[in-house]
Amino acid sequence: MKRTLILCLAVVLIVVPGGFARWAPVPLKELLKKTDVIVVARLSGVRETTKQGVDHGSGTLTVTEVIRGSVKKGDKLELEWSNDSDIICPRVDHATYDGKTMIWLLQTSTNGAVRADHPGRVIDPKNRVELDARLKQN
Repeated sequence: MKRTLILCLAVVLIVVPGGFARWAPVPLKELLKKTDVIVVARLSGVRETTKQGVDHGSGTLTVTEVIRGSVKKGDKLELEWSNDSDIICPRVDHATYDGKTMIWLLQTSTNGAVRADHPGRVIDPKNRVELDARLKQN
């Protein structure tokens, strides 16, 4: 009985930690190296669909301030994201930002849309101090 309990506990300790995936932390400095455009923008019109085992999301970013990049205030940028349908975590999901104004560290896609495929690429404007400090260093 005691041996069975120990064996079950060992299996749980091996299997359970692997079941909780999360994003690896990426320093802001590294994210900025691969960022084409930095804007303060409001996300709207979020749409989500599933096709051939991939969950797709998109929405429109309306730029209220350009921090870096070749866009203008008032521009509307098409934001896209996607995840394999069978992946529960970690996932890119910007639907929670629908109707909110955030700071977006964007990468441009070959189709003209923009992407923010890491949680560190979306920053609450209240936390802008770190971003401004890092940009001054570069």
